[in-house]
Amino acid sequence: MLHRGTVTIRTAKVLATEIRAGTAFAAMMRAISEGNPRNYGSLVGATFVD
Repeated sequence: MLHRGTVTIRTAKVLATEIRAGTAFAAMMRAISEGNPRNYGSLVGATFVD
């Protein structure tokens, strides 16, 4: 079950390749899709700037 404000790793990988680079959203999707699963917790509360 997903919670509000969550994204699956599969979705993050797709979005990271499909959306325009240079946006905070794109940076967040890349961080999720390229990140080490052991470090996912460090992404909670992270800030991504346009």
